[in-house]
This record gives sequence, structure tokens and C-alpha cells, in this order.
Amino acid sequence: MAEFPPELANFVDAAGRLKQWPSKQKLQLAALPVFAQAIPAGRHFTAREISELLNQRHTFDDAALLRRLLCDLGYLERTRDGREYWRSVHDALPEAEMNLPALVYHAAGRSGRCVPNSLGGLKDCLEAGARYVEVDISPLADGEYALLHDRFLEDETDGRGSVAATTGETVRTLRRRWRGELTGERVATLGEAVALAAAAPDLAELQLDLKAYSPLADAALESLARLVVPLGRRVRVSCTADRDLHRLHGVASDLALGFDPLRRLDVDPGPGKRTSRYLSRTGDYGYLDDHPLAADRWGTACEYLAARADVLWGQAPVSLWYVRATLLARMLEDGFDWIADLHRRGAQVAAWTLNPDHPHQLGLAAELIEHGVDRITTDDAPRLAAALGRAGEL
Repeated sequence: MAEFPPELANFVDAAGRLKQWPSKQKLQLAALPVFAQAIPAGRHFTAREISELLNQRHTFDDAALLRRLLCDLGYLERTRDGREYWRSVHDALPEAEMNLPALVYHAAGRSGRCVPNSLGGLKDCLEAGARYVEVDISPLADGEYALLHDRFLEDETDGRGSVAATTGETVRTLRRRWRGELTGERVATLGEAVALAAAAPDLAELQLDLKAYSPLADAALESLARLVVPLGRRVRVSCTADRDLHRLHGVASDLALGFDPLRRLDVDPGPGKRTSRYLSRTGDYGYLDDHPLAADRWGTACEYLAARADVLWGQAPVSLWYVRATLLARMLEDGFDWIADLHRRGAQVAAWTLNPDHPHQLGLAAELIEHGVDRITTDDAPRLAAALGRAGEL
């Protein structure tokens, strides 16, 4: 039986079982290979059987957390319906890769070479060997999705009207606007993007950032789940609307999800940038927050942030959180490490959006890396990696 490494000695009981899940990501990564080795290779198991095997190696009663992490990090494979699990023949990423933050290509952009959220941009990223790519998707009236960010067609295309009221047939006839000019790039649909990504051997994950400006119907969510099937486990849907994430989980329980809490908690984005369209006031602790916990100063800033983190986790207990980088930094200044808090809960953290042409953002990236951030979303992944002086996953 494999033993836990020496750095976990304080977490192991006399019987060699882990008695507490460590909060530091480095220790979590050290523990997971031991749990993986508790699962015999070459056999398929139900979720219950996997839990029984994992329970033999820990006493903190959270086999579901361990099962999810083993899947997320590649130690376990599973069917799309979650009925069968088996140990991966690849046995996860090398430790060196897991300890470095992955760089996510924002809006399928690479050094400003192509129209954001376009097939041309996505193809450019994939041909460059990008492992993590993000695109925005907006629901259409007929169940299709377009690679568009804004609510109205005129903001990004040569069309007019609401994106949500447009059909896939119509949107495919439109051309994209970029930097004030009409381009030759036509509007792409999600089906086209999935087909392109599914054929990319280096892609680890395509992040689909769902722009839900109003609650989505179950039929639209079911359509989304069907459209991404060709990508298998190489896809994740992120959203700022926890209501839609809960409902999407109901129709596709095995689909990886990500949550961006900017509708619930945020900071002033800075001069020249649009303030929150979702939050109406600045609370007594200086954060954009409409929750009653922010209405009066009842404790330290650290205590307030810990309480808010608890509430937010209850609203969206998903495995990856996308958080504005300046919000994470402001919390650190106030004595609360949200990255460590989410790691303790078994979730990873992606910070957005940091670019190499802003010196203060480079410093912020270095600070968040020191605190163990898992991913960094950027508009220029190659230059950011070079500026940080580290390999990173591109």
C-alpha cells in the first residue's frame, strides 16, 4: 500500500490514513497520487465503489471531493453520465506542469492577431499548440449558440437587434466588426468551434463563457449540453449566473462548470473601465456588494470576506472559479486568501485578465502565482509567459 509522503505527516493518523484535507495546494497535489494508487488499474468502477476505495485511505469523509479532484487532474477517467470510472493510463499531468499556472487564451486571442471570438482566432490558437482557450458564447433563438460577447448584434457585427432573438441561419450571414472596422470574418457558431477544437490534439480544455443576460430555458441548456458532446471531458462552461449553472448541472451532471462571482462581489475595475452592471452599491468594507453582510461594519475585513466566501460557495460549489485578479489582490491586502480558501474546498482558481503590456499587471500575476493561482487568463499568452520568465502551460 502506498504511503503518504513525509510532508503530510501531520495529516496522517496511526493507520496511515489522511485525517484532514490540507489547505495548501502543494500538499493536496502530494496527496492525490496516493489516493489514485488505491484504485486498481484496468478495471471499471461505479462512483460508489470508487468512494469505498478512497474511504480506506482517509477519515475526513469527503470521497466526493477526492473523486472530483482525481478526475479534474487526470488520475481518473469517467463516462459522460458518471456511471463508470477507471484509473487513467496516463496517471495525470507531470507534477512540474501542475505546479505552474495554466495560461488561458482570452476570447481565442493570441497577441491581437485575429478577431476575438472567431474561428480564425481559435484556429490560430490551436495551431500554436494552445492547451487552454476561452471563447464567449451567446444563446440564439433556435437553440444554437454564437461566438459573441455582447447583447446586441450591432456591437460586434454588421447586423442589428438582440442576439438572443436571432437564429443560427441569420447569424451565419453576418460579418464581425473589430476595432471599428468591418472584417471578412463571419460570425461563428458553437458547433463550428466544437468541431475545430475536437480535432486539436494539444487542447486540454475549451472554456465556454456563457453570456446569460436573462435566464435560459431548459431547452437552451439541453441544446448546449448536446453541442459540446464531441469534446468529451475537454470542455468547461463558465458563467456569472449561478442560477444557470445549477440548472445546467441538472441537465448535464457530468459537464465541468466554472463560476465567476462578479454579479455577487466585485471591486471597482479602475479608471476608464465600466463599473458593475450588476451591483448597485459599495458596502462598508469597500467592495461592490449588495449582500446584507456588507451593509454594516460588524467585524474585521478578513472576517467579512470569510463569511462572504462561505455564502458564495453555497451558491456555486463548482470545481473552478474565475475571479477578477484585482479582487483577489484586494482580498489579500485585507488579510483573506481566497485562493487558499477555494483550494481548501477542492476548487481551483483562475485569475482574469492580466496582460504583459501593463507592468502593474505583471507584478500582480507574480503575486497570485506565489499564492498558488491555478490559471491566468490573458490576451497575450506567449508574451505573458516570456515576461514572467516561466514556461507555464500555453
